[in-house]
Amino acid sequence: MPGHLIQQFSSARRRRHQAGLTLVELLVGIAIGLFLIAGATSLFLSNLDASRRLLLETRLNQNIRSAAELITRDLRRAGYWDQAVTTIGNDRTNPNRDITKGVANLSYAFSAPAGAASGVEFALSNNKLQMTIGGGTPQDLTDSTVALVTNFIIKQAQIPAGDISSQRIPAQPALTTCVFTRRYDIEIEAQAPTDPTVRRHLQTSVRVRNDRIGACSP
Repeated sequence: MPGHLIQQFSSARRRRHQAGLTLVELLVGIAIGLFLIAGATSLFLSNLDASRRLLLETRLNQNIRSAAELITRDLRRAGYWDQAVTTIGNDRTNPNRDITKGVANLSYAFSAPAGAASGVEFALSNNKLQMTIGGGTPQDLTDSTVALVTNFIIKQAQIPAGDISSQRIPAQPALTTCVFTRRYDIEIEAQAPTDPTVRRHLQTSVRVRNDRIGACSP
């Protein structure tokens, strides 16, 4: 009899030790696990969004910067004339001296290696910067799948560098002729096509190497 009681007591203690978690403990554990999973998911999504924005910004920057560098480098040679040395006494005959600036476009000409004048125009069309050479087909400078150009601004500054009328045009004493140093400030604004919040503004300046000779403003 005592042995039977001892066996029942041992079985009861074993059942108490093997009872497991209560419902409250199980719910608390599940809640903690869900909280940790939500935190890890939020951190992952945040890093993923930051990486996506960084990629968009990098591609956008590269696209508009390469276009700006091409514009500034080509604009430097505006007004070049390979026959200038033969007409040094009358610089106003340079057919390439003028640079035309519009609201969102810029056009000019220079003497090409073959001798003929080559006209160049940069313009904003359908959110793309385009370059037209010699009246041909416009070529895209920016990729619309990477950058949507929203603004293309050209600001011109002409600074008289000196009066040369007494030396160059003695037959017209009433006319004052000046050498103009020309500088252009170019601004480009663009955004990523898939995320309008990713925007970039780029500004650059270029001095035209070939100064303009013309009548001084009164």
